[in-house]
Amino acid sequence: RKTHWGCIVIVILILLLITSGAVGYYYYTQHEKAKKEKLMYDVLTEDNYNRRDYEDFIRKFPNSKYRGDVEQKLEKLLEMYDDWDRVKNSQNVSALKSFCEKYPLPNSELYTLALEEIDKLDWKFAKTRNTIEAYDHYLNIHPEGGWALEAATEFIKEYLQSHSTEEVRFYSAGGDGTLNEVVNGVIGFKNASI
Repeated sequence: RKTHWGCIVIVILILLLITSGAVGYYYYTQHEKAKKEKLMYDVLTEDNYNRRDYEDFIRKFPNSKYRGDVEQKLEKLLEMYDDWDRVKNSQNVSALKSFCEKYPLPNSELYTLALEEIDKLDWKFAKTRNTIEAYDHYLNIHPEGGWALEAATEFIKEYLQSHSTEEVRFYSAGGDGTLNEVVNGVIGFKNASI
């Protein structure tokens, strides 16, 4: 009879160990899942403008305590993408500037694309006008724009053409590409010196 009770006690102890191990494992996996969920949420809230990341979060954590916030941010993000689709090919600087004002997110790809499109359209306008004033205006609003160096060269050419009867001297420190633009601008003008 003692052996029978001893076996029962051993079986009970084994069952307690198995149960406590299973409970411990369950809580451990839940804790790890919560850590992963929090980490993904933190990544989403730090300048993330990728809608797929938001959709992935909702799919992976459908019962998340952050779900409402993530859905709200996704809704705003989708609105931004819809607005971008409306203005991206508009050839309208005002519409693109309005987009940047509505979504002032310097780390957003769409914000960067809008600024690049504004730069391109302003350059196109300056090139079409082909005047000192147009190139000067472009250089004032886009001093480091995609066409700033070319605008500097064109500015010099236009200036020299409009002042062909005067002796003109240019000073350039060089080192940052400006000397090259000045040289390119004065080529062919006898009234210019560097």
